[in-house]
Amino acid sequence: MNRISVQVILFVLLMVELSAGIGENKIISAEEVRMRANSGQQLYFDGSTIVGDLNLSGLKIVGSVHFNSTIFLNSVNFSFANISGPSYFIKANFQGPAQFFGSEFVGPAFFSFSEFNNTSFSSSKFSWFASFLYSKFNEEVDFSSSDFKEYANFCGSYFHKSASFSFSSFNCDGDFVGSTFNNSVDFSSSNFYRSANFHNSRFNGPADFQNGDFNSVAFIDAWFNSSVDFLGSKFNSRADFWFSKFISHVDFQRSEFNGIAFFPNSYFNKIASFSYSRFNQSAIFWASGFNDTVYFNESSFNGDSDFLHSTFSGDAFFKESEFNDSTKFNESEFKGDAVFMSSVFKGKAYFWDSTFNGNVKFIISEFNDAAEFIDSEFNEEASFNDAVFKGDTSFNSSHFKEDALFWNTTFVGKLSLSRTRYKKLYIRWHDINSSLVYDDAAYMSLLKNFQELGYFLDYDSCYSQYVKENGSQI
Repeated sequence: MNRISVQVILFVLLMVELSAGIGENKIISAEEVRMRANSGQQLYFDGSTIVGDLNLSGLKIVGSVHFNSTIFLNSVNFSFANISGPSYFIKANFQGPAQFFGSEFVGPAFFSFSEFNNTSFSSSKFSWFASFLYSKFNEEVDFSSSDFKEYANFCGSYFHKSASFSFSSFNCDGDFVGSTFNNSVDFSSSNFYRSANFHNSRFNGPADFQNGDFNSVAFIDAWFNSSVDFLGSKFNSRADFWFSKFISHVDFQRSEFNGIAFFPNSYFNKIASFSYSRFNQSAIFWASGFNDTVYFNESSFNGDSDFLHSTFSGDAFFKESEFNDSTKFNESEFKGDAVFMSSVFKGKAYFWDSTFNGNVKFIISEFNDAAEFIDSEFNEEASFNDAVFKGDTSFNSSHFKEDALFWNTTFVGKLSLSRTRYKKLYIRWHDINSSLVYDDAAYMSLLKNFQELGYFLDYDSCYSQYVKENGSQI
């Protein structure tokens, strides 16, 4: 059954039940409810107030139960109960503790617009719909190790204190659109086998998604106002984090993205770590903002990686990372250090119009295809020592305002330095002799640079080659 069909049926059932209306509020003792349940009578208590501790634990209840707009003044215990028909708790108010531990809801379970205090649905099984639409959980709530089979709806729900969904299985669509988690929430080791939707949700306390297993997941315009942990999580299909806001620390270390990873226009206010992660399809970080240090150390980008127009306000670490397809950092700004030491670029690498305000380190990096740093600006020391450029390389129209270090750098393809400006370019002629693309101004700049550095042998060799190249241009 597809998601739209599930939502339509759910809406119809809700409307039918609500259209029946709620009668005059009646005071019912918990003992009377228990006696009816034990004798197999139908439980119709819509609009009632249940007084006393209600214990229906372990019972097998045949047929539907009706507690719409019911007020439970004391504790409620449905632990290990089995309800074969629809369960209606719409607009119910649980003023005491509510225990549904290990319960099984064979029919649809409607808890929409209900209010809970200190509640446990741990290890429960929802075989059909489970609707907690716009429900309010005033105290701690536990859904750990629960099993949702058909459709789980928590849209617009409010969790005032800690909430746990750890080790739960969503064999269906899980909707948390517009939900608010005002305290800590734990989804660690949970499995979402279909879609998980947290669009426009608010996480005001720590959020734990460690070792989560997601099919398609959407956190579009979600706000994480405290720390969030996706350590070791697995995203098996598309992962949408468009316009998400990470106000505190975020950890995606050792995560695996098997579908496209979308982070366009996302904002990372504190330290963000993606180290040791694998992006097996495209990784999209268009126009994202990293306000603190960001780590992508030893990560693998197996599809194209796109950081167009992104801003790195802290240090950016891509040490020992592997880019196996094209990489784009065009028009990005690095306000801190940019560290790409020992990284491997197997596809084209584009850094057009990029600005590097801190130190730049591409030491021992390897570029197996074209590397283009056209119109880029390096405002502090830039080091490409021991780097290997196997494809064509261009620094055309780039500006090195401080030392540019190219000690023992290897250029296998062509090297273009047209309109390249630099204060001091530490490079040896024998490293670029066979690669440098002829440009009159580029040769003049190199000759002046070798002379000022005292590299007189390099100057002589460069001049000889210039005369030869210049003559061939006539």
